[in-house]
Amino acid sequence: MADLYGTAATMIVGILSTLGLILVARVKAGADRDSARGPEWGSFMEKMQAWTKDQLADRDAKIEALQSDMRKLEGDLRDERQKRREIEGELYSERQKRQALVGHVMDWRQAHRDQSTWPRLPPILHDDLAT
Repeated sequence: MADLYGTAATMIVGILSTLGLILVARVKAGADRDSARGPEWGSFMEKMQAWTKDQLADRDAKIEALQSDMRKLEGDLRDERQKRREIEGELYSERQKRQALVGHVMDWRQAHRDQSTWPRLPPILHDDLAT
């Protein structure tokens, strides 16, 4: 019986050793294959990094151009708003003058009741000065 145990132990050790050698051989073969691919992957990664860098540079240039356009448009908008304020001020002033002039003409007509002496009324003022 002791021989049986010794033989079984020897066989088990042999089988385990064989399995270990097979496992070591497979791991080494995988490592060798990966080592052989290393330069390929390194080259691929370098190309990808260069491509990505170029894409980001293009994107940044486009963003800068758009920002520059926006700054110009903002300046143009400020200028146009200033011009609008000036025109609105002039329009207000002209309206005030027109109202004063219409009031003056109405006062003059009150003072000079004889309509036969009045000059012909321009059509554009008819609604404002009609009595």
